[in-house]
Amino acid sequence: MAVAALLRNRQQDGLNTLPVQIALALASDNEQPLYQEVLNLPAQTPLLPWAFDNSARPEPAGLVQSAFALQDGSERFLVSWSPCQVLVDEQVTSCELVAEPADYPAAGPRFGLWLFDLVKQTQVPVKLGTAQQLLTEPVVMQPYTRPVFLPANPDADPALAQNGEAILDIRSVYDIGGEAVLPLEQLADPMQTSAAQRPVRYLSLVRGVPIPPEEVRDVPNFAFGVNRRQLMRELVGITPVQPDGSVRVKVPANVPLALSLLNSEGQAVSPQHQQWITLAAGETLSCNGCHAANNTRPHGRQSGEWPTINPGPATSSASFNNANPLLPPNAGETMAQTMARLLGEQTLSAALDFEDLWTDPALREPDPTELQQFTDLATPLPVGLDCFASWQAACRLRIDYPSHIQPLWQLDRRQFDPVTNELLRDNSCVSCHSRTDAAGNAIVPAAQLELTEQASDLQAEQMASYRELLSNDNEQELVGGVLVDRLVQAVDGDGNPVFLTDADGELILDENGDPIPVMVTVTIGASMRAGSALASERFFQQFSQGGSHQGYLSAAELRLISHWLDMGGQYYNSPFAVEPD
Repeated sequence: MAVAALLRNRQQDGLNTLPVQIALALASDNEQPLYQEVLNLPAQTPLLPWAFDNSARPEPAGLVQSAFALQDGSERFLVSWSPCQVLVDEQVTSCELVAEPADYPAAGPRFGLWLFDLVKQTQVPVKLGTAQQLLTEPVVMQPYTRPVFLPANPDADPALAQNGEAILDIRSVYDIGGEAVLPLEQLADPMQTSAAQRPVRYLSLVRGVPIPPEEVRDVPNFAFGVNRRQLMRELVGITPVQPDGSVRVKVPANVPLALSLLNSEGQAVSPQHQQWITLAAGETLSCNGCHAANNTRPHGRQSGEWPTINPGPATSSASFNNANPLLPPNAGETMAQTMARLLGEQTLSAALDFEDLWTDPALREPDPTELQQFTDLATPLPVGLDCFASWQAACRLRIDYPSHIQPLWQLDRRQFDPVTNELLRDNSCVSCHSRTDAAGNAIVPAAQLELTEQASDLQAEQMASYRELLSNDNEQELVGGVLVDRLVQAVDGDGNPVFLTDADGELILDENGDPIPVMVTVTIGASMRAGSALASERFFQQFSQGGSHQGYLSAAELRLISHWLDMGGQYYNSPFAVEPD
């Protein structure tokens, strides 16, 4: 099986394309064959036996804008084609009349309709184009059997389909293209690896929030935050990863989902997922594992994947090594599949909820239960949290910076003596990370980090705290009771001080005859990185064991910040949460 495609060059504005055919039956990428298949040529080869390309360079074969295959098995195509023409002394000239067409600028195309016959190796004009009329994207109206694009799934579960649900089944998140990134037998054995030692504890699912047309809601750029590429996102839910790396969980159907692997603190340890997957209602989507940029083997295409690293027990009489005998597997099952069969299909949660079901109590004490819930927050809860009390496919969790993150910095964290009511400690973030003290006098914010809700000097529609956390800023100092950017003398690449010079490179002197130094601001790097809580270590390390702010924020608060960052660190995550002008 092969499909035809038209490749357009993003680096130039021309209308011409390169018609190719792609050997989908053999490959998943241009040079990546499917498992046990052989590629003698690249999977992507020219569709037509003429030397077309999609560059701006004049080619004697001419230009192709589009091609339509006639549905009669004759291997004929109705093609929008232009002859090769160049400008010679500002005159339009056929490429056949010059020795090297590439030495001349290309003339404007004259796309007309031509019938290309691959069997006869001919091209016949149907209707010629002109400089004033280009004929493009032809379609032939003819009767043919309409192909079934998405055939009905005979294995679809009607109960799941009725509820708008599907099943995501991953054999092992430690499987990258049929290669184990970590020793699976060791990880899956409760006697060799405890829960605390496993690098991946949970899987999170995020959905892209649809952005309405401008006439419905004109979403301003500031609403997306520092990185508009991430648009807006919501947390669909979290589920534990079993010791063998397997996952099986109910997910909402017909929703674009991005997956992330989380550590025990709820921070993503995998790169941000930029590929969306969607499951049909009632479908069970199975895959062997995950994919990585440095591994080009097929992923998610079962007919071409490399064998799984987690085949499960060979027989139903076997068991998982040193695992709980009350969870006996069938042949070929993963741990997640065994749990689903014996305990029911798992549902998504908004919490980090772990219970050790796999350790055999006769061999050692099971790992402690863990439960981190957003209901422990003392600030406004994420939108949609109540839905997860009884999960359904419509459940979503939304975190907006102004409503859910900023209140963390403003929360009253003062500690008083229970007897004398004397103030013992003030851990409120804005008490130190502010540009004014309690009396209203200007001060330098602690650690050059302001966490107030005042308007940012970088983007007035955003709070100062948001930009201070996620954008580089200038170091400030107090001069005459006013906060100003601190200036230092610039130095060159060798560390030598830099002075003002004129056009001839001569020093410019001041009134005292001294050279005038070049003064520059001092950059303070952002303490957070939008899209990665793990890469925001400058912020989180303050709250870790031994950190200067240990105990200031609760586990639930730190996890809220982590999820928000991993989703992209947006300012708002709903176009309808933005306050209208």
